[in-house]
Amino acid sequence: MTPGAVGWDGSAFTFPVYDAQRALVNIVRRPWPTPRGPKYLVLPGRGRANGGTQLYPQPLPEGSWLLVAGILDAVLGRQHDLPTVSPTHGVTTFLPEWLPLVKDRRVAVMFDVGEE
Repeated sequence: MTPGAVGWDGSAFTFPVYDAQRALVNIVRRPWPTPRGPKYLVLPGRGRANGGTQLYPQPLPEGSWLLVAGILDAVLGRQHDLPTVSPTHGVTTFLPEWLPLVKDRRVAVMFDVGEE
């Protein structure tokens, strides 16, 4: 897999996750076509405490954002030149340390059909 690129490992899409300093902090896997368990899998032990939870993809877009429900949604939005962003640990995760990143921005939230 090319560093920084979305990939395929034979059973899952792979998404390298970088922080604002462009350091690799996690790899998220999305089994396909139907996961036998969680929809997204992250590296063991990678979470908020050690920088494994990030907004995806980096670098973050300038100006307004479209906050979407998952990594695949963010990738698709970027392919269509939309300023999409998604938390790497799901739409229910939004960390207080991200508040300065959204200050003075317009943020639209777009959930999937059927989301609570």
